[in-house]
Amino acid sequence: MSDSSHNHQENQAVYTRVALVLLAVLAAIVVIGLIG
Repeated sequence: MSDSSHNHQENQAVYTRVALVLLAVLAAIVVIGLIG
């Protein structure tokens, strides 16, 4: 936990991956809502 500045790029990659997952979930909800 002491190397917070060293892991900044890794954290950014994780945040990007989480954002993509959230967008995929929202898209799935919208598609299901439109179909249903």
